[in-house]
This record gives sequence, C-alpha cells and structure tokens, in this order.
Amino acid sequence: MGRSSKYSKEQIVTSAAELIAEGGVQAATMTAIAKRSGAPIGSLYHRYPSREALLAELWLDLIEQFQAGLTSTLDGDPPLEAAVATALYAVRWTREKPVESR
Repeated sequence: MGRSSKYSKEQIVTSAAELIAEGGVQAATMTAIAKRSGAPIGSLYHRYPSREALLAELWLDLIEQFQAGLTSTLDGDPPLEAAVATALYAVRWTREKPVESR
C-alpha cells in the first residue's frame, strides 16, 4: 500500500497557475511554487523532475479541462447552435477561471 502525498498535485499546480497569473511565467519558480503551496521544495522535485515538467503538467491539465467542456457543447445540437454554444463556452470558461485563462 503506497503512502499518500501530503501535498496534492492540485495544490502544487494551482499554486503555479496563481503565480503565473500574478507575475507571468517567470514568477513560477520552483522555490516560489513550493512557498505558495506549502510543500517542501524536495517534494516538488520528487514529483516533478524540473520546472518545465511541472508547467507542462499544468498546461496539459488546463487543456484537458477546457477541451472536455468544449467538446460537450458539440453534442447533439444542429451545427449553428453548436457553434454558438462553443463560442459562449470559451467566453464563460475564461470568465469563470480567470487565473487558469491567463
């Protein structure tokens, strides 16, 4: 039975997203992410071999979230209604998730 992590992936990537929203990608250093998330820096490097790997995980998570909602707007509606729903979804997603949208 594996040991559960005290610091969740969600905590860590959310901290990275917040730092990027506040100060750009350069603000999301491993040290800053560790401080924001409360996780020891060693825990970050244990989970992610590099800053780039952590940021790639964040990017992929956000893309998956966005695409899941976006593709759901295409189900069953006639093409015009689906196109409108898709456009409205993109606007709604950015309003509801301002940190992630940046």
